[in-house]
Amino acid sequence: MKRRIYLAGTLAVAARIAVPGSVAALAGCGESGRGNALTRFAGPTMGTAYRVSIAERLSAEETDALRFGVEAALGRVNKLMSTYRRGSEVSRFNASGGGGWIDVSRDTATVIAEARRAASVSGGGFDVTVGPLVDLWGFGPADRNGVPSDEAISDASAHTGPEAFQFDPARGTIRKTRSQVRLDLSGVAKGHAVDLVAAYLEALGFDRYLIDVGGELKARGRKADGSLWRVGIERPVPGQRLVQRVVAVDGGAIATSGDYRNFFERHGRRYSHTIDPRTGRPVQHQLASVSVLSDRAMSADALSTAMMVLGPEEGFALAERMQLPVMFLLRSEDGIVERTTPSFKDRVVA
Repeated sequence: MKRRIYLAGTLAVAARIAVPGSVAALAGCGESGRGNALTRFAGPTMGTAYRVSIAERLSAEETDALRFGVEAALGRVNKLMSTYRRGSEVSRFNASGGGGWIDVSRDTATVIAEARRAASVSGGGFDVTVGPLVDLWGFGPADRNGVPSDEAISDASAHTGPEAFQFDPARGTIRKTRSQVRLDLSGVAKGHAVDLVAAYLEALGFDRYLIDVGGELKARGRKADGSLWRVGIERPVPGQRLVQRVVAVDGGAIATSGDYRNFFERHGRRYSHTIDPRTGRPVQHQLASVSVLSDRAMSADALSTAMMVLGPEEGFALAERMQLPVMFLLRSEDGIVERTTPSFKDRVVA
Protein backbone atom coordinates (compact mmCIF):
# COMPACT_ATOMS: atom_id res chain seq x y z
CA MET A 1 0.00 0.00 0.00
CA LYS A 2 1.15 3.54 -0.67
CA ARG A 3 0.74 4.53 2.97
CA ARG A 4 3.29 1.95 4.09
CA ILE A 5 6.41 4.06 3.93
CA TYR A 6 9.63 2.14 3.96
CA LEU A 7 13.08 3.46 3.17
CA ALA A 8 13.46 1.44 -0.03
CA GLY A 9 10.06 2.55 -1.26
CA THR A 10 10.86 6.15 -0.45
CA LEU A 11 14.03 6.00 -2.53
CA ALA A 12 12.20 4.39 -5.44
CA VAL A 13 9.49 7.03 -5.52
CA ALA A 14 11.99 9.87 -5.21
CA ALA A 15 13.90 8.54 -8.19
CA ARG A 16 10.78 7.91 -10.25
CA ILE A 17 9.22 11.39 -10.04
CA ALA A 18 12.01 13.71 -11.10
CA VAL A 19 10.87 14.90 -7.83
CA PRO A 20 8.55 17.45 -11.82
CA GLY A 21 8.72 38.85 2.58
CA SER A 22 8.78 34.60 0.24
CA VAL A 23 10.30 35.03 3.74
CA ALA A 24 7.21 37.06 4.61
CA ALA A 25 4.90 34.05 4.55
CA LEU A 26 4.71 32.32 7.92
CA ALA A 27 2.95 28.96 8.17
CA GLY A 28 0.72 28.21 11.10
CA CYS A 29 -1.22 25.12 12.02
CA GLY A 30 -2.81 23.88 15.21
CA GLU A 31 -3.24 20.48 16.80
CA SER A 32 -6.83 19.87 17.73
CA GLY A 33 -9.85 17.76 16.83
CA ARG A 34 -8.49 14.19 16.72
CA GLY A 35 -5.78 14.74 19.28
CA ASN A 36 -2.22 14.81 18.00
CA ALA A 37 -3.05 13.70 14.45
CA LEU A 38 -0.23 15.81 13.07
CA THR A 39 3.27 14.87 12.00
CA ARG A 40 5.89 17.57 11.54
CA PHE A 41 9.52 17.57 10.54
CA ALA A 42 11.96 20.19 9.31
CA GLY A 43 15.56 20.81 8.33
CA PRO A 44 18.01 23.02 6.42
CA THR A 45 17.96 23.21 2.64
CA MET A 46 19.09 25.49 -0.20
CA GLY A 47 20.52 28.10 2.18
CA THR A 48 17.23 28.30 4.09
CA ALA A 49 14.96 25.80 5.85
CA TYR A 50 12.03 23.55 5.02
CA ARG A 51 9.07 22.42 7.08
CA VAL A 52 6.52 19.71 6.34
CA SER A 53 3.28 19.16 8.27
CA ILE A 54 1.02 16.17 7.58
CA ALA A 55 -2.42 15.77 9.14
CA GLU A 56 -1.80 12.16 10.15
CA ARG A 57 -0.05 10.45 13.01
CA LEU A 58 2.98 8.61 11.67
CA SER A 59 5.40 6.40 13.53
CA ALA A 60 8.98 7.49 14.10
CA GLU A 61 10.15 4.99 11.47
CA GLU A 62 7.64 6.26 8.91
CA THR A 63 8.52 9.88 9.66
CA ASP A 64 12.24 9.22 9.23
CA ALA A 65 11.66 7.48 5.91
CA LEU A 66 9.42 10.30 4.72
CA ARG A 67 11.97 12.90 5.79
CA PHE A 68 14.63 11.04 3.84
CA GLY A 69 12.53 11.16 0.66
CA VAL A 70 11.66 14.83 1.08
CA GLU A 71 15.28 15.78 1.63
CA ALA A 72 16.30 13.72 -1.40
CA ALA A 73 13.90 15.76 -3.54
CA LEU A 74 15.12 19.06 -2.10
CA GLY A 75 18.74 18.00 -2.45
CA ARG A 76 18.19 17.18 -6.10
CA VAL A 77 17.00 20.72 -6.85
CA ASN A 78 19.97 22.19 -5.00
CA LYS A 79 22.41 19.87 -6.76
CA LEU A 80 21.07 20.86 -10.18
CA MET A 81 20.45 24.59 -9.77
CA SER A 82 22.67 25.99 -7.04
CA THR A 83 25.01 28.79 -8.10
CA TYR A 84 27.27 27.90 -5.16
CA ARG A 85 27.98 24.33 -6.27
CA ARG A 86 30.55 24.11 -9.03
CA GLY A 87 29.15 20.89 -10.40
CA SER A 88 25.52 22.03 -10.71
CA GLU A 89 23.98 22.36 -14.15
CA VAL A 90 23.56 26.09 -13.64
CA SER A 91 27.18 26.55 -12.54
CA ARG A 92 28.46 24.54 -15.50
CA PHE A 93 26.42 26.71 -17.86
CA ASN A 94 27.66 29.90 -16.20
CA ALA A 95 31.27 28.77 -16.45
CA SER A 96 30.99 27.76 -20.11
CA GLY A 97 32.48 29.91 -22.83
CA GLY A 98 29.22 30.08 -24.72
CA GLY A 99 28.09 29.12 -28.20
CA GLY A 100 27.45 25.42 -27.74
CA TRP A 101 24.22 23.81 -26.61
CA ILE A 102 24.28 22.30 -23.10
CA ASP A 103 21.93 19.52 -22.01
CA VAL A 104 19.99 20.07 -18.79
CA SER A 105 17.77 17.81 -16.72
CA ARG A 106 13.99 17.80 -16.88
CA ASP A 107 13.86 19.68 -13.57
CA THR A 108 16.14 22.48 -14.73
CA ALA A 109 14.32 22.70 -18.07
CA THR A 110 10.99 22.97 -16.22
CA VAL A 111 12.28 25.84 -14.10
CA ILE A 112 13.79 27.67 -17.06
CA ALA A 113 10.53 27.31 -18.99
CA GLU A 114 8.62 28.84 -16.07
CA ALA A 115 11.16 31.65 -15.81
CA ARG A 116 10.74 32.38 -19.51
CA ARG A 117 6.97 32.44 -19.12
CA ALA A 118 7.16 34.85 -16.17
CA ALA A 119 9.53 37.08 -18.13
CA SER A 120 7.13 37.12 -21.06
CA VAL A 121 3.91 37.88 -19.17
CA SER A 122 5.66 40.57 -17.09
CA GLY A 123 7.31 42.32 -20.00
CA GLY A 124 10.77 41.64 -18.62
CA GLY A 125 9.95 42.27 -14.97
CA PHE A 126 11.29 38.81 -14.12
CA ASP A 127 14.76 37.95 -15.38
CA VAL A 128 17.00 35.06 -14.30
CA THR A 129 20.05 36.78 -15.82
CA VAL A 130 19.87 39.85 -13.55
CA GLY A 131 22.74 38.61 -11.34
CA PRO A 132 25.43 41.03 -12.62
CA LEU A 133 23.20 43.97 -11.68
CA VAL A 134 22.41 42.49 -8.26
CA ASP A 135 26.15 42.13 -7.64
CA LEU A 136 26.89 45.61 -8.95
CA TRP A 137 24.49 47.17 -6.46
CA GLY A 138 26.10 45.27 -3.58
CA PHE A 139 23.38 42.67 -2.97
CA GLY A 140 25.52 39.73 -4.07
CA PRO A 141 28.49 38.05 -2.36
CA ALA A 142 30.87 41.00 -2.91
CA ASP A 143 31.16 44.00 -0.60
CA ARG A 144 29.05 47.05 -1.40
CA ASN A 145 30.91 49.92 -3.04
CA GLY A 146 28.24 52.59 -2.98
CA VAL A 147 25.94 53.64 -5.81
CA PRO A 148 27.33 52.51 -9.18
CA SER A 149 27.83 54.88 -12.09
CA ASP A 150 25.57 54.99 -15.13
CA GLU A 151 28.41 53.54 -17.17
CA ALA A 152 28.82 50.59 -14.79
CA ILE A 153 25.08 49.93 -14.89
CA SER A 154 25.11 50.01 -18.68
CA ASP A 155 28.07 47.61 -18.81
CA ALA A 156 26.41 45.13 -16.43
CA SER A 157 23.10 45.36 -18.30
CA ALA A 158 24.86 44.35 -21.50
CA HIS A 159 25.22 40.83 -20.06
CA THR A 160 21.58 40.45 -19.03
CA GLY A 161 18.18 39.99 -20.64
CA PRO A 162 16.10 37.11 -22.00
CA GLU A 163 17.89 37.35 -25.34
CA ALA A 164 21.24 36.68 -23.63
CA PHE A 165 20.63 32.92 -23.78
CA GLN A 166 18.56 30.50 -25.83
CA PHE A 167 16.43 27.64 -24.57
CA ASP A 168 15.13 24.69 -26.57
CA PRO A 169 12.38 23.11 -24.44
CA ALA A 170 11.87 20.19 -26.83
CA ARG A 171 15.48 19.10 -26.56
CA GLY A 172 16.08 20.31 -23.00
CA THR A 173 19.12 22.35 -23.99
CA ILE A 174 20.40 25.89 -23.39
CA ARG A 175 23.18 27.99 -24.82
CA LYS A 176 24.65 31.45 -24.41
CA THR A 177 24.24 34.17 -26.98
CA ARG A 178 26.29 36.51 -24.78
CA SER A 179 29.44 34.91 -23.44
CA GLN A 180 29.30 36.53 -19.99
CA VAL A 181 25.64 35.86 -19.23
CA ARG A 182 24.93 33.74 -16.18
CA LEU A 183 21.76 32.22 -14.83
CA ASP A 184 20.43 32.47 -11.30
CA LEU A 185 17.26 30.42 -10.82
CA SER A 186 16.85 31.20 -7.11
CA GLY A 187 13.75 33.31 -7.84
CA VAL A 188 11.85 30.24 -8.99
CA ALA A 189 13.78 27.13 -7.88
CA LYS A 190 12.44 27.14 -4.31
CA GLY A 191 8.91 27.16 -5.65
CA HIS A 192 9.78 24.24 -7.91
CA ALA A 193 11.19 22.39 -4.90
CA VAL A 194 7.87 22.87 -3.07
CA ASP A 195 5.97 21.47 -6.05
CA LEU A 196 8.29 18.45 -6.18
CA VAL A 197 7.82 17.70 -2.50
CA ALA A 198 4.05 17.96 -2.98
CA ALA A 199 4.21 15.55 -5.92
CA TYR A 200 6.32 13.18 -3.83
CA LEU A 201 3.87 13.21 -0.91
CA GLU A 202 0.90 12.69 -3.19
CA ALA A 203 2.65 9.79 -4.94
CA LEU A 204 2.78 8.13 -1.53
CA GLY A 205 -0.93 8.76 -0.95
CA PHE A 206 -0.79 11.80 1.34
CA ASP A 207 -3.43 14.40 0.55
CA ARG A 208 -3.45 16.55 3.71
CA TYR A 209 -0.22 18.48 4.06
CA LEU A 210 1.48 21.87 4.35
CA ILE A 211 4.93 22.41 2.83
CA ASP A 212 7.16 25.42 3.44
CA VAL A 213 10.53 25.92 1.76
CA GLY A 214 12.04 29.26 2.70
CA GLY A 215 8.66 30.96 2.83
CA GLU A 216 7.24 29.44 -0.38
CA LEU A 217 4.28 27.33 0.69
CA LYS A 218 1.83 24.79 -0.66
CA ALA A 219 -1.07 23.11 1.10
CA ARG A 220 -3.72 20.51 0.35
CA GLY A 221 -6.65 19.10 2.27
CA ARG A 222 -7.65 19.84 5.83
CA LYS A 223 -6.15 19.42 9.26
CA ALA A 224 -7.34 16.78 11.70
CA ASP A 225 -9.97 19.12 13.14
CA GLY A 226 -11.45 19.69 9.69
CA SER A 227 -10.14 23.24 9.27
CA LEU A 228 -8.08 24.46 6.34
CA TRP A 229 -4.38 25.12 6.61
CA ARG A 230 -3.76 28.76 7.43
CA VAL A 231 -0.81 30.89 6.37
CA GLY A 232 0.18 34.21 7.90
CA ILE A 233 1.41 36.96 5.58
CA GLU A 234 3.96 39.14 7.28
CA ARG A 235 3.45 42.85 7.81
CA PRO A 236 6.32 44.53 5.94
CA VAL A 237 7.91 46.41 8.80
CA PRO A 238 11.72 46.18 9.20
CA GLY A 239 12.87 44.74 12.51
CA GLN A 240 9.46 43.31 13.44
CA ARG A 241 7.64 40.01 12.97
CA LEU A 242 3.96 40.88 12.72
CA VAL A 243 1.18 39.21 10.74
CA GLN A 244 -0.75 41.41 8.34
CA ARG A 245 -3.34 38.86 7.20
CA VAL A 246 -4.08 35.17 7.61
CA VAL A 247 -5.30 33.29 4.56
CA ALA A 248 -6.66 29.78 4.04
CA VAL A 249 -4.85 27.61 1.50
CA ASP A 250 -6.18 24.36 0.01
CA GLY A 251 -4.83 22.77 -3.13
CA GLY A 252 -2.66 25.75 -4.01
CA ALA A 253 0.50 27.64 -3.20
CA ILE A 254 1.44 31.07 -1.89
CA ALA A 255 4.63 33.08 -2.23
CA THR A 256 5.54 36.54 -0.97
CA SER A 257 8.23 38.88 -2.26
CA GLY A 258 9.22 42.02 -0.39
CA ASP A 259 11.93 44.65 -0.19
CA TYR A 260 11.70 45.68 3.45
CA ARG A 261 14.52 43.56 4.87
CA ASN A 262 17.31 43.91 2.33
CA PHE A 263 18.17 47.48 1.37
CA PHE A 264 20.66 50.26 2.02
CA GLU A 265 20.49 54.03 2.25
CA ARG A 266 22.78 56.69 0.80
CA HIS A 267 22.33 60.44 1.24
CA GLY A 268 18.77 60.00 2.43
CA ARG A 269 17.73 57.75 -0.44
CA ARG A 270 16.65 54.14 -0.04
CA TYR A 271 17.96 51.46 -2.42
CA SER A 272 16.06 48.18 -2.47
CA HIS A 273 17.57 44.79 -3.31
CA THR A 274 14.73 44.38 -5.85
CA ILE A 275 16.42 45.30 -9.13
CA ASP A 276 14.33 46.21 -12.14
CA PRO A 277 15.99 44.34 -15.04
CA ARG A 278 14.56 46.86 -17.48
CA THR A 279 16.39 49.82 -15.94
CA GLY A 280 19.29 48.15 -14.16
CA ARG A 281 18.37 50.02 -10.96
CA PRO A 282 16.57 49.26 -7.69
CA VAL A 283 12.83 49.85 -7.81
CA GLN A 284 11.71 53.21 -6.45
CA HIS A 285 7.97 52.69 -5.96
CA GLN A 286 6.07 52.38 -2.67
CA LEU A 287 5.26 48.70 -2.96
CA ALA A 288 6.60 46.87 0.11
CA SER A 289 5.50 43.30 -0.60
CA VAL A 290 3.40 41.15 -2.93
CA SER A 291 1.73 37.86 -2.02
CA VAL A 292 0.51 35.63 -4.85
CA LEU A 293 -1.68 32.54 -4.69
CA SER A 294 -1.40 30.09 -7.59
CA ASP A 295 -1.86 26.41 -8.38
CA ARG A 296 1.89 25.90 -8.47
CA ALA A 297 4.44 27.24 -6.00
CA MET A 298 6.86 27.76 -8.88
CA SER A 299 4.44 30.15 -10.59
CA ALA A 300 3.62 31.99 -7.36
CA ASP A 301 7.34 32.35 -6.66
CA ALA A 302 8.21 33.88 -10.04
CA LEU A 303 5.11 36.07 -10.33
CA SER A 304 5.45 37.57 -6.85
CA THR A 305 8.96 38.69 -7.81
CA ALA A 306 7.77 40.00 -11.18
CA MET A 307 4.92 42.00 -9.63
CA MET A 308 7.26 43.35 -6.98
CA VAL A 309 9.45 44.70 -9.78
CA LEU A 310 6.54 46.08 -11.81
CA GLY A 311 5.14 48.05 -8.89
CA PRO A 312 1.69 48.94 -7.55
CA GLU A 313 0.07 49.93 -10.84
CA GLU A 314 1.70 47.81 -13.52
CA GLY A 315 1.99 44.83 -11.19
CA PHE A 316 -1.62 45.03 -10.07
CA ALA A 317 -2.76 45.25 -13.69
CA LEU A 318 -0.87 42.00 -14.36
CA ALA A 319 -2.53 40.33 -11.35
CA GLU A 320 -5.96 41.33 -12.60
CA ARG A 321 -5.18 40.27 -16.15
CA MET A 322 -4.09 36.83 -14.92
CA GLN A 323 -7.09 36.67 -12.53
CA LEU A 324 -4.90 35.62 -9.62
CA PRO A 325 -5.53 36.07 -5.88
CA VAL A 326 -2.92 38.71 -4.98
CA MET A 327 -2.34 41.11 -2.10
CA PHE A 328 -0.17 44.22 -2.48
CA LEU A 329 1.09 46.00 0.65
CA LEU A 330 2.13 49.60 0.02
CA ARG A 331 3.89 52.17 2.15
CA SER A 332 2.03 55.39 2.79
CA GLU A 333 2.20 58.32 5.18
CA ASP A 334 -0.47 56.58 7.23
CA GLY A 335 1.35 53.26 7.37
CA ILE A 336 0.82 50.08 5.38
CA VAL A 337 -2.07 50.07 2.90
CA GLU A 338 -3.57 46.91 1.40
CA ARG A 339 -4.68 46.46 -2.17
CA THR A 340 -6.10 43.09 -3.16
CA THR A 341 -7.69 41.43 -6.15
CA PRO A 342 -11.30 40.27 -5.59
CA SER A 343 -10.37 36.57 -5.47
CA PHE A 344 -7.80 37.20 -2.74
CA LYS A 345 -10.43 38.61 -0.39
CA ASP A 346 -12.20 35.23 -0.42
CA ARG A 347 -9.11 33.60 1.10
CA VAL A 348 -8.69 35.96 4.06
CA VAL A 349 -9.72 34.48 7.41
CA ALA A 350 -8.17 37.03 9.79
